[in-house]
Parts: sequence; C-alpha cells; structure tokens
Amino acid sequence: MVSGEIEVYIGYRRLYQYWCGHNSAVPELRPMFSIPNISPDGIFSVTDDFNEQITSIAREILTSFPT
Repeated sequence: MVSGEIEVYIGYRRLYQYWCGHNSAVPELRPMFSIPNISPDGIFSVTDDFNEQITSIAREILTSFPT
C-alpha cells in the first residue's frame, strides 16, 4: 500500500483478514483497525481521507519492523 503496488482497500482487507487470525502475532496492525468511525467488518466509504489514513498508518507500522 505504501509503495502503491496494491490498492489501499484491497491491502486493508487482506491485512484485516490476516490480523483476525493472527492478531497476537502482529499487534502492530491494531491502529489500522482502530480508526474512529470505521468498522473493518462494517460498511464504510473508501474516500481519499481513508486511503491517506491507511497509507499513513501503514508507513508508521513499517518503521517498527527491523530492516
């Protein structure tokens, strides 16, 4: 998502599926699924603001992993 190689919504849904099954292994993803007024299991609008928020959170998460 950060590099633009995958559409933000698609990446978000894939990460959410992974997180649901493995959340104790990847607690770093929690902020991505704790955005006020957005329920990953519910209906929400994929707006420019959503895309920017998710990309920004993903960028922050990436810096927490060793390179």
